[in-house]
Amino acid sequence: MKTKILILALVPALSFLLVGLALAQGTTAIDWWVVGSGGGPVSAEGEVALNATLGQPVIGASNGDAISLMAGYWHGHCPAAVTPTSASISLNGADVTLRWDSDPANAGGFEVHRSTSPYFTPDSGSLWTTLPVGSASYTDMGAAGSAGENYSYIVRGLSSCGAPSGYEKRLGEFDFGLVPGG
Repeated sequence: MKTKILILALVPALSFLLVGLALAQGTTAIDWWVVGSGGGPVSAEGEVALNATLGQPVIGASNGDAISLMAGYWHGHCPAAVTPTSASISLNGADVTLRWDSDPANAGGFEVHRSTSPYFTPDSGSLWTTLPVGSASYTDMGAAGSAGENYSYIVRGLSSCGAPSGYEKRLGEFDFGLVPGG
């Protein structure tokens, strides 16, 4: 009985020792470290509120050479969204159709932003619609045809966490009236 317990205790200890020796053979070194506070749910009791994880390493991705570390208790893996490419615009009557190359990496779908300013910055105020994964076009019904209302559009991909991509180019429809000359 004592022999079984001794063997059961020695096997994990030897395993850890062998793994430690194998890891010690590498050339990777951690030359510095930092402790930060961040993120997490809010908990409150009386007049004290804590919105942090005390003593946790700074969270997020840390990269160097061939090593990538996703650190932190609250850190989750969220792949980046891919910028939609080959964006184009076309007109069918008063309807404006946007098209782009869809990428499966945009697991959160797509955002279409619309503004009357051609040089707008996409934000929640310019968000016109969201589209499901795999979408490659959007038609803005009745958007064209009025000389007083011109629209610019931006299409962005969304990651599985909802983080937006950049954008390749701005698209726009511009209506203007012709005045007879004389």
